[in-house]
Amino acid sequence: MDEPDEETDARAGGDTGPAGEGPEIGSLVEEALKLVGALQGWVTDLARSVNPEVKEHLADAASSLVSAVAAALATPVSPAGPSSGTPPGTEDPPVERIDLEGEE
Repeated sequence: MDEPDEETDARAGGDTGPAGEGPEIGSLVEEALKLVGALQGWVTDLARSVNPEVKEHLADAASSLVSAVAAALATPVSPAGPSSGTPPGTEDPPVERIDLEGEE
């Protein structure tokens, strides 16, 4: 019996994990790229089956979504603390300080 070598196995899409238990799991980025690729194929097939008005509406919605994400990512994050408008470090501390030296 001929055993398939790793190169033949990889070309056939037969990547397996430890002890041949199933598909090999890649890094988070690799898995995210696989998901995006699958979604892109699904959306492409779906877009081919809709009429032009729906395509235009979906394109506008996608453009608005990209703009909203870009605006959200460009918004500076303010430091944690009350939003009373006072500069950081000038508000009262969040805990009560107790003098352990005592007054004698």
